[in-house]
Amino acid sequence: MTSLMPGIISSVSCDESSEEEEGFYIDPPHFPWLQQNHADADNADLLNLIAAASNGFEVDSDTPSLRQTPLSPLVYSEGFMPSSPVTGTCTEQITKNRQKGQKKRWKTIELKKAMDTEPIDITGTVLEAVLDILQENQLTIGDLMFYVFDPEYAQTAKWTGFFHSGHVGDLLDMWVGHGNSSSGCWQVHDWAVNYICHVTKAEATTVTRQGLLQTTGHVMDAIFFKNFSFARLYNYLNVPSAALVTLKILTAFLTSPRSLTSGTPAHQTKINTTITSASLQCLGAFSQCNNLAKRVIGLYLYATGSQCQPITLLSCLGMSESYPSIVTTDDRKEGKHQFRTGTLLKLSGFMRGGTRAMASTGLFAASYDNINIAARSAEQIIGRNAMQENGTCMTLFPLWKASLNDMHVTDLETSFDCVPPLDITDILHTPEESDLFQRCLNHCILRILIMHGGSTFQQFKSKLAEMQPESDIRIDAHKTKLFPCPTWPIDELTIIGNIHVIDAIIDETAWKNHADFLSFAKFLAGDQLSIARLQAIFNIWSGKEGGYTGYGWCVLVPGLFHAKIADSHGFLTMHWGKPNARARNPSSLSFHNMVLNRLPIVLTSLPTFRVSRDLIFISLYSQVLHYFLLILRKKTLAQYSSSVETWDELVAHATQIQDTFLDINQVEELHDERKANIDGKAGDMVYENTAGDSGRIILVLKIWALSYRGSGRTKYAYEMLHIIHNITHVWPKGIRDIVLQNWLVNMTGQLNAFIEVDLMQEHMNFWIKNFYKAHGSNSLNSVLGTNQEARHCPPDLSKDIAAIMKSLKEHKVYTIKRGQILHSDDPPTKDIISVSLKELTDSTSNPLRDYNKEFGRLQAMQHLIPVVIDPTDLAVHATDVIRLEIGVEDESTSLQNNCLLDSDSEADLSEDEWEERAEKGELEHLLENEDELTLGHETSDDVSLNMDGDEEEDQDTIDIDELQSDPDDSEME
Repeated sequence: MTSLMPGIISSVSCDESSEEEEGFYIDPPHFPWLQQNHADADNADLLNLIAAASNGFEVDSDTPSLRQTPLSPLVYSEGFMPSSPVTGTCTEQITKNRQKGQKKRWKTIELKKAMDTEPIDITGTVLEAVLDILQENQLTIGDLMFYVFDPEYAQTAKWTGFFHSGHVGDLLDMWVGHGNSSSGCWQVHDWAVNYICHVTKAEATTVTRQGLLQTTGHVMDAIFFKNFSFARLYNYLNVPSAALVTLKILTAFLTSPRSLTSGTPAHQTKINTTITSASLQCLGAFSQCNNLAKRVIGLYLYATGSQCQPITLLSCLGMSESYPSIVTTDDRKEGKHQFRTGTLLKLSGFMRGGTRAMASTGLFAASYDNINIAARSAEQIIGRNAMQENGTCMTLFPLWKASLNDMHVTDLETSFDCVPPLDITDILHTPEESDLFQRCLNHCILRILIMHGGSTFQQFKSKLAEMQPESDIRIDAHKTKLFPCPTWPIDELTIIGNIHVIDAIIDETAWKNHADFLSFAKFLAGDQLSIARLQAIFNIWSGKEGGYTGYGWCVLVPGLFHAKIADSHGFLTMHWGKPNARARNPSSLSFHNMVLNRLPIVLTSLPTFRVSRDLIFISLYSQVLHYFLLILRKKTLAQYSSSVETWDELVAHATQIQDTFLDINQVEELHDERKANIDGKAGDMVYENTAGDSGRIILVLKIWALSYRGSGRTKYAYEMLHIIHNITHVWPKGIRDIVLQNWLVNMTGQLNAFIEVDLMQEHMNFWIKNFYKAHGSNSLNSVLGTNQEARHCPPDLSKDIAAIMKSLKEHKVYTIKRGQILHSDDPPTKDIISVSLKELTDSTSNPLRDYNKEFGRLQAMQHLIPVVIDPTDLAVHATDVIRLEIGVEDESTSLQNNCLLDSDSEADLSEDEWEERAEKGELEHLLENEDELTLGHETSDDVSLNMDGDEEEDQDTIDIDELQSDPDDSEME
């Protein structure tokens, strides 16, 4: 290196005539590179270079590079520093200076370029020299790379920078690029493929060892299957510790260039699901232990009705487990091979274990109902004919707001002994109940207007909610967890069948293993026939058997859904009219059915419940909306809405409708006008149920106790007497509160989402039938699944309502016309409430008196000392008890002899005679027509869980998988 010394600069003479020769002169011998590369450099550029050196830079004598080093400042020679003379005008001087500056900048750029390219040339020179050395020694570049990268030679420090520079990817691209030979490219390609195969195999091994996709050894309960999620599994696999490389390969295979620019998040989610599904199939083929996805998909296919063939096909494609793996049971014959329990039975076993755990608390209720499945054959031959299979399905659910302290059997027995007879005042509304009932009717009228009167009235929905009447007995919104049980081959249509059902419930819950089994009451819910059979059992053995076989520990919860069906049947029958009357009876349901152009209905072959219900409700809505038009004499609802501005006006009009069109006295006085369809009804029973207001339900039950009898539904009329008596007198307060808090269930936890217990059971039975049709009779014996439809949009009733309103207007149904008569063969509808009240009170032998007489007999028999088999010995079921004649020696002997069925020895009676004679007391007039015609409920709409919410706004969907879990979880058995 050569330092810039003062002596290297020499002054040159200044020539006045030549501007280009003016400046400093640098001695070339001191800087040979200047002489070679920059012979024509401007002196000003050289001065800049020298000035840089004077500021502390060291100039390499061979290369034009500057390195900052501490140097001594430049020392110039003494004397003046020569410069070119200043000549010319100002403009010429400025132009000359600009030319000099441009020339200087150009020279500087050229100098920088030369300085930048010089190191590359040096690198190339050095590497060429290295290659020459390798060639001279008969070595290759591969030998050099092996020497540097092979850990055996410990040259780590020399190749570390190679990876830090980021040239690895560039080098590999060159190896597989067009510049490389074909054989060289294929060598790199084959290595890369083999390496990726090794990585993916290692990832599959890692995922298998982690065991998240395995079911062996895991508790396969509802939570296990509920937690299955493709999104969660994608997140699990898409990490370096699982299968990140495999997912990247599949992502590249599934992602098109277009989807990278125009793909939506939903499309990306779909791609992720496809990637996860493909990964799970591959992992399932890698190891049979990775069968979680196969089991879930197979169980889903089986539960939704897929038969053996599609499941087998998907099993061959690696998407599902085989059909035998799903349905295999543990009852195969012993042999050389060990058969594992199938998925379905294993899941059922864990679910039944959860049911027993819940039942062990004692705070549960059981709902059961019969299930009848008919197998029809078009061509009947021996071995293939039409048949019907009967069974019983049962569901358990925990009691809401219940305590064992309120469920003592002794309290129930004590209360039963001192119960007063049922009085007519217990059936009729008290003044407070009557006021609440009238407010409910008023709210019902307003609700019909707001929900079905058009969008204009939607602004009053908040006011309607604020006005909603409420009683003191209301069920708080909560989510009811359901615990389905296996189906049993028991026909519960008979009394003995119901005894077997009770025994099966006790066996399934294992509650009999508890020492205090008979100390606490058990709650059983069912339809009217089930409740009647259970009541008959209690009547038969009251005072004869105690303990378990006396069934005094049973509390019977009524099924309100079947009561609604009976009410709809009676209402349809009473208001149907004569179809041949047509326009001569324009307010009848038969005429409305014709106006709506619906299928004809014959009362001897009744339609399903949903069809009847929809016809009744559309007729009701149309008439109520027609009332509002009559109040202000408007032609359309649009005109009416424009004339009403405040909520108070709507309330006043609803009250006027209630006072005018529901005036029974006016109807009786005129007698030439049909009574409004809402007469004799209990307000809006639909809304009372969904709202979970037990107080309002009791108001409806009291109305039903009268209307059932007037419409010919005597069975339900008698059941209403039982229910009202139990609520008002028989049940102690603790048990009464438990019943009123649990005769409705809420499967979503939302407000206004309560349904009847027996509706829940009927809904499950419907889907069980579909399940049965797909898999045959054996599928019902050991497992039970639940299904629950999603909520659907409410139907558009505007056209139907408009058609009925037009008919009412044309025929002037609610316009008083003196002398107007109906069809001669179609008498006016009778007042079923008044008729029923008269039947209950006027005659000397009325149903109310008969009920109290029978109840008094039961009370008297309860005082007898029963012949009791050891109540702790529950191995003996009720059907095996020995019936002995009871001798009566106390002071109530005469009463008991008059009340008992017969004075002859009861031990000589056959079982059928025993049942027949026992029923003649209380249920004689009820059981004579056991097959009483009623509305069917065979379709999904008939047992729809949101049937009563069709008028409401859409709510969130319900997934059957939300059962038997924490309040925020959802599961499926």
